[in-house]
Amino acid sequence: MANVSRRTFLGTAGLAAASVASGAAVAVADEVSQNIVWDEEADIVILGFGLAGINAAKVAGIDEGMSVIVLEKAPETYAGGATRVNGGTAALLGATALLYGSFGAIDQDLYDAMAAEDSVFVNWFTNEVGVNRVNDMFIDGYGRALWEGTSAKVLESENITVHFLAPALKLIKGSDGEVHGVKAFFDEKERFVKARKAVIVCTGSYVGNKELVWGSHYPYLPYEICNSPYNEGDGVFMIADAGGAVMKDTSLALEFFGWAMEPASAEVGTAMLMEDMNWRQQDFTHARIYVNKNGKRFMAEDIADTHDRTTYRFTDWAGIPGKSYAGGAGNGYINLPMWAVMDSKVVDAGCLWMSPEWSPAHVYGWGSWSEDNQAEVEKGWLLKADTLEELAAKMTSTDPVTGEPVAVDVEGFLATVEEYNALCASGEEDPLGKDKAYLTGIDAGPFYAVELVPALGYTNSGVPSNNNSQVLTWNNEVVPRLYAAGDVGQGMRCIMLTMNGCAARGAIAARHAAGLENWE
Repeated sequence: MANVSRRTFLGTAGLAAASVASGAAVAVADEVSQNIVWDEEADIVILGFGLAGINAAKVAGIDEGMSVIVLEKAPETYAGGATRVNGGTAALLGATALLYGSFGAIDQDLYDAMAAEDSVFVNWFTNEVGVNRVNDMFIDGYGRALWEGTSAKVLESENITVHFLAPALKLIKGSDGEVHGVKAFFDEKERFVKARKAVIVCTGSYVGNKELVWGSHYPYLPYEICNSPYNEGDGVFMIADAGGAVMKDTSLALEFFGWAMEPASAEVGTAMLMEDMNWRQQDFTHARIYVNKNGKRFMAEDIADTHDRTTYRFTDWAGIPGKSYAGGAGNGYINLPMWAVMDSKVVDAGCLWMSPEWSPAHVYGWGSWSEDNQAEVEKGWLLKADTLEELAAKMTSTDPVTGEPVAVDVEGFLATVEEYNALCASGEEDPLGKDKAYLTGIDAGPFYAVELVPALGYTNSGVPSNNNSQVLTWNNEVVPRLYAAGDVGQGMRCIMLTMNGCAARGAIAARHAAGLENWE
């Protein structure tokens, strides 16, 4: 799959996406289950084949012996959601972290149930599936190794049928208000899939849907995603259409994952991450500065941005005439656009692209970056000039809110570099707090710059559910026969569940659904 960009995926999914758009406009009341001829049916229908969906299918089909149909939006080549493209954290977070980090979404009883399911899950993937752990925290081979092993095991089961390239379009309810099945699109036509007991929605986050991110978090914030591009909030829309509540999110439910290099990320279609403090491999990593359109530094460049939830770095009001305080985005994203600026000492030392093999660009083969960084200069992804004045002339972009052209302030930029080099030579403390170990002057031409935008890893909320993973309405009543698990329904505010937490919620949903009587 080398050198296959996200555009290939967009072409493959175009027909399905068009069908999703048309299906979303159909009212639930127009298609009650009594009027439908079902194309397929099973005890449990699961939407999404990430780890929550996989473990729900395993519990329902293998442990409980029920028939299961899984509908996965992506082709098998790109399936797996966030599980397949993450760093492989395979440990259930502690009770204190989840109780406080969820802001009430998880209580002690639910945590205890999750811990019990986590024990079953870990025993299964280590002893039966054969996935190895580096330690108690991480999987050998990252999230993709866990997805590949567990999904292969589930696909072996005679009780479980998985349809890839099969986006769900809407949930079908009976006249009694119970969820009876799903309208989907696969094998080149709309199909109706009956769920005799329940539907479990495991469609992941909405990080790939800019309208939802902008509407729930930061309007018009430019970003690239470090997650599956198929995570577009489909489950949120379908659940809302079926009467479930949608949580009103806050900034804490949105996770940043460092900086993505533009225009490389825009062209490839996924975040091409620049090495940051969490992932540095050599000491040269932070011998660089970050500047805004005024050419000014605004943050310590050695801060680790992985799993961060704040935007103070690019929404700081400091320096705006008439504003003496900082915080908020009331006057726009004052530090965007932004660039990383460095000299030949940094660029000659090695590849600027973050190297761990778990990101979408690596897993899907959608991106590459040369070791000496020069191919990227030729592509225009990395700016290069013999002098700082020439470099500044190339540092142009657009305002993220207005779309107007923006050019870096040349005089401000030159003054900033001069001041920074003087600081490095003086041995004094950096006013922005950068570690002295990284205070290396930008003084060896040629000089380089790359535009950066925030990379998003996760949205941690979505729809609320109870301790059985049953979807709730605005009145905190259960939507009958409808469950949600994983990133679409974890209801978190300040911390994510990790892969094990998502798997545990999927298992809880499947075991509870197994106890239901068939609706006919």
